[in-house]
Amino acid sequence: MRRGLPFLLVAIVVLATASSAQAIVNGQPDGNGHPYVGMVFQTGSEAACSGTLVSPTVFVTAGHCMDNFIVNGTGAADVQVGFHPDERDYDAQVSGTPHVYPGWCSNDLNYHGCPPHGFPLVNFEHGDVGVVVLDHAVVMSRYGQLPQPGVVDTLPQKTRVTNVGFGHDAAPNDGDHGIRTVAAGETFSGGPLADEFLKSSGNPSRDMGGICRGDDGGPELLEGTDVVLATHSFNYSSNGSCNGIGYSFRLDQPAVLAWIRSWITN
Repeated sequence: MRRGLPFLLVAIVVLATASSAQAIVNGQPDGNGHPYVGMVFQTGSEAACSGTLVSPTVFVTAGHCMDNFIVNGTGAADVQVGFHPDERDYDAQVSGTPHVYPGWCSNDLNYHGCPPHGFPLVNFEHGDVGVVVLDHAVVMSRYGQLPQPGVVDTLPQKTRVTNVGFGHDAAPNDGDHGIRTVAAGETFSGGPLADEFLKSSGNPSRDMGGICRGDDGGPELLEGTDVVLATHSFNYSSNGSCNGIGYSFRLDQPAVLAWIRSWITN
């Protein structure tokens, strides 16, 4: 990869078997801090992403992850989700059916003939969210909470957020992954794609962590809450270092909220 081009998160990862791991770059093991954050995969495949259980039967993740399972997966109609802090063994607790947001369109992992959004260094175009509707209810003491419509637009610069995911703990292919990990971040408002994506910094010099490969679909939480402001989509950094600006797809968009809630109420 040429210097200066962004590293874009992709769903396919190979889980290692090292004795310890941290996942999100410069993060810390989450343990049971966010039990509703799980890893989604397909038995018989090496693809894995992160996501959030927002009700007993609805798991919210990235649209490009769901599309990749549907288009490039094993051919099975379902996917599996595990909620253990250590998911390096693909320990599924429940299966479910993947769905992609109808407003989603990207030419990155698979070509869908999407019109460009005007920011050519970014390959994920629009609507990067999906859900897994679980085959049976998963009962927890608490779940991720959907945000109020438009709340991201009210956040001041450098609002503290919490990133959670099962991705690499160092630049891809150098770090371990499959451990639920947590790291702080700070938001940036405005700029290209701000209507769809929440930007946050993972600068390690300020005790923050960056999202990396395999964190796709994991939540960006308002610090100190279970409110899922956005789901991890890609990281903009040189040479795949995963310490640059993270872009997460905003769940506070009214049409997106309505679509997710339609699965909860059905």
